Amino acid sequence: MKECTEIRDHIGALRDGELAPARAETVTRHVASCPDCARRAAALDALGRRLKEPSLAFAPPPELVPRIRTAIDYETRERERRRRVFPVAWLGLAAAAGILVGTAAMFRRGRVVRAQALAAELASDQVRSLLPGRLVDVPSSDRHNVKPWFAGKLPFSPPVPDLSAEGFPLAGGRIEILAGRQAAALVYSRRRHVINVYVLPAEGAPGDASALANGFHIRHWSNAGMEFWAVSELESKELDQFVGLFQARAK
Repeated sequence: MKECTEIRDHIGALRDGELAPARAETVTRHVASCPDCARRAAALDALGRRLKEPSLAFAPPPELVPRIRTAIDYETRERERRRRVFPVAWLGLAAAAGILVGTAAMFRRGRVVRAQALAAELASDQVRSLLPGRLVDVPSSDRHNVKPWFAGKLPFSPPVPDLSAEGFPLAGGRIEILAGRQAAALVYSRRRHVINVYVLPAEGAPGDASALANGFHIRHWSNAGMEFWAVSELESKELDQFVGLFQARAK
């Protein structure tokens, strides 16, 4: 079981050709001899083929190219106009102001890109978690079973509140890789919907994530030295209700 837990996190990397030869050989040999891991590998292959289907490709609208050209032409004309109007004495000041504005915009854009990348990673993991046999490593609705299960497997202990009375029963937990780090994944349910809550120590953890990715709603918060991300296809209001209850009951 421990070997399967370690191997499972490398099956996707094996499929994408990202493993070193020695590690790839170890994972391949294990998958060939383990029916459970072989099923997971087959499910990943099926998902990969599905994501490459032409029906999922996005074609930009025909009016996009003319709009981009118009914007470029406008910006070119504006730069030429400003070059003629501004006195030479103001050019240095304008350049300095432009550098400051550009730097601020670059930092803002960097935050947006990081938030989008994290959201895409969380959405992809949400999809993988819904594959057969992938959702939980410790199936249990009892927080006193799930919370101790992480002991010795992670260098931290995630809070596992009981929200069953409020309509969000615990389904279990598993270990995931988030932004290159081992994270606790707590699994709750709401009717037929799944809510994954990813937990990491705050130090060195990635920050905020975009609120929506691939149809999944994402919420991020911090508490008691931990970072949390809740991911689900639930409507925003219900996910916000869940987050509020989780924050109030977390211990």
